[in-house]
Amino acid sequence: MIATDSPTFNKNLMDLAVAVGTSGSSDEVSTLAYQAMSGVPIEDDFHTLGEADQVVFQDRDALSPAFANLRVSDYEQYVQQNGRVPIRVGNDLSVYSMRCRP
Repeated sequence: MIATDSPTFNKNLMDLAVAVGTSGSSDEVSTLAYQAMSGVPIEDDFHTLGEADQVVFQDRDALSPAFANLRVSDYEQYVQQNGRVPIRVGNDLSVYSMRCRP
């Protein structure tokens, strides 16, 4: 699950990476970008986060457009509330494992 949106890290780019990087994989990439703008209740997003295997956040300084990232703070607070700790990947990504604890 991608919790943020930017020109350098988004669902379309991840779909492309999965398509060319894995053979026969059943990996599914979803995003929460634009949920607030679409009127989806945040409780629905929290349910989606809770069902995800992993949730990925890009650092705030890279996020754009702002309207696609309105709930990022709420999402991050939700995933951290039960002691989940991020794993840093590269220079600007944090990954939270939702199914198992580190």
